[in-house]
Amino acid sequence: MIFLRVLILLLLLVLCPFLIGMLSFRFLPRNRQSVALTFVTGQLLSFALFEVIAVPCMLLNRYDSFVFTYRIYLAGMVFFTAFGARDLILRLRRVGVLQLFPGDHFPEPEALMDPYRDITDYKQRYTKEAILYWVLFFVLLFFQLYMLFTQASFDGDDAYYVTESVLAQQTGTMNRILPYTGISTTLDIRHALSVITMWTAFLAKASGIHAAIVAHTVLPLFFLIFTDLVLMESGRILVRGRQNDLPVFMVFLALLQIFGNNSIYTPETFLMTRTWQGKSVMANAVVALTVYVFLMLLENTIRLQRLTERRRKDKNSKRERYAPFILLTLVNLLAQISTSMGVVLLTGLIMLLSFFFLLYTKKIRSVIPAFLCCLPNVFYILLYLFYRGA
Repeated sequence: MIFLRVLILLLLLVLCPFLIGMLSFRFLPRNRQSVALTFVTGQLLSFALFEVIAVPCMLLNRYDSFVFTYRIYLAGMVFFTAFGARDLILRLRRVGVLQLFPGDHFPEPEALMDPYRDITDYKQRYTKEAILYWVLFFVLLFFQLYMLFTQASFDGDDAYYVTESVLAQQTGTMNRILPYTGISTTLDIRHALSVITMWTAFLAKASGIHAAIVAHTVLPLFFLIFTDLVLMESGRILVRGRQNDLPVFMVFLALLQIFGNNSIYTPETFLMTRTWQGKSVMANAVVALTVYVFLMLLENTIRLQRLTERRRKDKNSKRERYAPFILLTLVNLLAQISTSMGVVLLTGLIMLLSFFFLLYTKKIRSVIPAFLCCLPNVFYILLYLFYRGA
């Protein structure tokens, strides 16, 4: 029985997001089609799907909102997972296993001879020293996972956030029972729109595991690996052409995460001790994803400037233009799920990074799509104000 419950969690947290991520090959350029980014994008799509289902169900249905959310989201996950599996099978038939993820390829001889091909897009073979650094990183990662699993910390906010998940799992309602007293209450819109607690309840109900166990034991492992995958993809851009420096970069970040608990307010403290909370997701995953998107945008812009006019119009070059903004929209939706304050903070961060990007391009149209990506945040704020006033 326990094995079956763990298997269901692995399906929901690993296999389903990965297969859903195969749909991202429709808009990701070839050099971004890696295993890590496929999983990250699939998880972002899963979070976005949950939000567009959970929020309307919660606002329009008073009593059985979580029951409807659970059923619709589960059906949606099955549908998009099957759709992604179909894309995976078709791609395997077309290109084979070795060509499945171009973003993880080593350069082939024809790529080395092509004057228009940037071989820094490809992975390089690591030196023995770099392999040792990778081993060190995985040792540190295993230590972090072990401590998260065996030394789960107690936090005062558990009395609210984890209890909300437990109430949703046991009563079928969403944010209609006060966690502190157990009596019925009006909808607390400030916490209600951040539906990450309901996502935790979904995992708990689907797997049959208590929501407190999912929050304290399962989600810390998941979000740490998720955040490290995002940081690794960012590192691949920062050390482009110096691939052997990537494991050093990851070791440095792992040490920061382990020894960053010099205050209760640091992102590292939230990552290692309050991982299941939306504030931790915002401070670590969302911020890292936003920086990664703008790094991708900058790198794509530099690359497109070097191409001929004809190559700028091909399908892959067009993907390089709009793929970062699709990801940025999904990141905004993740911020909304995480915490209501994150909507304002992320919008400010996007404006700041867009300003620096504008200084580089000197073209106002280059940042207009970034502003449009914030429209979901505007709608979120208007929805908050409407129900706050009501």
